[in-house]
Amino acid sequence: MIQANVLAAMTQNGDAINQVYNVTAGERTTLNELFGMIRGYLSGYDDRIKSIEPMYWPFRKGEVLHSLTDISKAKRLIGYDPKYNVKKDMEETVKWFFQNRQMK
Repeated sequence: MIQANVLAAMTQNGDAINQVYNVTAGERTTLNELFGMIRGYLSGYDDRIKSIEPMYWPFRKGEVLHSLTDISKAKRLIGYDPKYNVKKDMEETVKWFFQNRQMK
């Protein structure tokens, strides 16, 4: 999503100034899918992680159950066109954090 920040900072489009943008990969991902991705990628570094299961609690009042952002405004005004998807972003993020973790 750094791409969107750079595009917004460098834009010459006057209509794009002082706007709020959704800057996601533009695809739907559930929390269970996200958990599975993180567990899958981390278990490549530590086999013990494979056995971790999510814990669930009852939904809270006002909790958002489904969400999908619309990135069309960012596309139109600043030329935002995501080059990655959630899976690739998460894989690279997990790799970076695991390789740069501080052992205590």
